[in-house]
This record gives sequence, structure tokens and C-alpha cells, in this order.
Amino acid sequence: MFSFTVIALAGTVSLIVGLVAGVKEDPDARRLSTVLTDAGWILLAVAAVIVVQAGATDARRWLGDFFPNAERREQTAAAAGALGLRSLARKDANIDLTFPFGDDVLRAATVFAGIWRGLEVQVFDCWRVRHEPTTRRDPEQWTCAILPMSRTGVEIEISRQSVLSRIKDAVVAASPTFGDELFDRAFRVETASEEDARLVDERVRSRLLEDTPKDRVAIEIEGGRMLYCCARIPMEERGALLEIAKRLSEAFPAS
Repeated sequence: MFSFTVIALAGTVSLIVGLVAGVKEDPDARRLSTVLTDAGWILLAVAAVIVVQAGATDARRWLGDFFPNAERREQTAAAAGALGLRSLARKDANIDLTFPFGDDVLRAATVFAGIWRGLEVQVFDCWRVRHEPTTRRDPEQWTCAILPMSRTGVEIEISRQSVLSRIKDAVVAASPTFGDELFDRAFRVETASEEDARLVDERVRSRLLEDTPKDRVAIEIEGGRMLYCCARIPMEERGALLEIAKRLSEAFPAS
């Protein structure tokens, strides 16, 4: 919603400056006031349209996710079949989201499951609302993949660095750093132990820097499984997400 923020801010500033200019007796100032206030109202109206359109898009997606029509079901089955997977009906879509990420997930939808490249995988979309007071409450839309890891007994969480994560490191507890400036600037890693942190070696860091989507990402390893989530993508791109997750899982040292 970056465009909405910029347009709304510009509209608000234009409106305020226009109203202030309108107080003056000078005719030129009054003409400027008229132009600025009109522009401000127009920009705010455009921002309102963007919000309405975004809301309508989310509503269509929500209906498509949880109340798919026949055409949507056919498209979903075809996309799953292209990966050699099954598209699961809502009643059969039992996703084991015991990862910390799953605590904030409202519901999973459009689930693909089965054997892919010899691995038992699940891929799905989900709507997530974070409950931390410092983060926004609007639902986030994600696409996630779950696949097995050869290494067990490991707990690792990886996400992209943000302003909030840097504040958290400064105020609460710093996450591990790896003496790799490029990686440390881009990613935040949380582990259950120093031994787990050592698994994020040069090979893993290189793979993350090379493959990880530029938008938000959540990677969690726990119980011999990896959860790899990114901002929601079209069904046709799920194969690429599985490939990225598989390459990362193979980068970790074998147990």
C-alpha cells in the first residue's frame, strides 16, 4: 500500500497548506488556496479509491480461497497436477502448522500435497494476523511450503531484517551475527542454541542471499521439517518456491 500512503500524505499536506493560504487576504494567496485544496481533495479521493479496490481484491481472494467455484477448483487441480501433487478439498486440508509462524495463521487454503522430487510436501496459501503490539494488525497473505529435513533436533528461524527487528535486537536481545556483513544486514536469525547457529554456515548464508525473495519471508526449521513462506504468489509459481526451499534444505550440513 505504498502508493496509497504517498498519495494520502500528499493530499493531506496539499489540503492543509491550501487551507492556511486561504486565511490570507491576498488574492493570489486565495487563488493558490483554491488550487491546493482542490488538489488535496482529489488526491484524498484517489487514495480512497485505492483502498476500496484493495479491499475488493482481498474480498475476491478470500471468497476464492474458502468458497471456490467450479472454475477455480479446476484451475487449482491443474496447477497441483503440473507438480505431481493433489489439490486437497478444504475438509481434507490438514496442515500441521506447529511452527511458531502458525500461531498467527487464521486459516490455510488452496492446499497442494503429495510426493514431489521424492519428498512429502505441502504447499498452501494462508492469511496471517500478527498480534505483537509493534506490528500492524492487517491480515498478511502468504504462500508457504513444508518439506522434510534430513537433520532433526534443530530449531532455527530466519526472516528479513527490518526496522522493527533491529529495534528488537537493540532493546531486548540481539540475534546471532555471523561476521558476514552482507548477510547480517539482510537477515535476522534466531536459534535454540549456539550449536544450531553454527549450522547457518557460509553455504547456507550464500544460498539465502542468492535465492530468498526480496519481499517478506519466514523460514522455520523444527522437528525435522522446514517451513518456507513468502508473500503470496500465483499458484503457477509454487514449483519455483519448492525448488528454492529444497535448495536451502540441502545447503544445511547433514546430520
